[in-house]
Amino acid sequence: MNFIVAVISESYEKVMQKIVAETYKCQEGKLAQKAKKMVRQYEMILNDNIGEWQGFIKDIKSTIKTSTTRAKNETLQNLGLIQSTNQKLMEQLQIDTNKRFDLIQETLKQRMDGLEQLVKESIGKLLENAGQQQQ
Repeated sequence: MNFIVAVISESYEKVMQKIVAETYKCQEGKLAQKAKKMVRQYEMILNDNIGEWQGFIKDIKSTIKTSTTRAKNETLQNLGLIQSTNQKLMEQLQIDTNKRFDLIQETLKQRMDGLEQLVKESIGKLLENAGQQQQ
């Protein structure tokens, strides 16, 4: 009896495997047919509207060209504004630098004059002291 049960269960497993395999084969066939139909339909749609696609692509190209030209012009305009702003800032920086330089130069001149006066006074005092010591 066990032998019969074993044979039957083994046969049952084989039958079930074959059924699963057949199910997959059937599904694969249906999917392949559906894919063929969809591809054919898509090809027909493209073939029927070839001129329409070309016009659409031409519109896209012209839109891109227009956008590119507009962006380029805006960039050049902004570049001009930035350059003029930089020029003004450079001129202002030059003026400020010249003022600082003049101020520093004036301060140094005053200090040099002060040192020169101090040296003259010191030399005068030294000469006086030297003259008094000789007498």
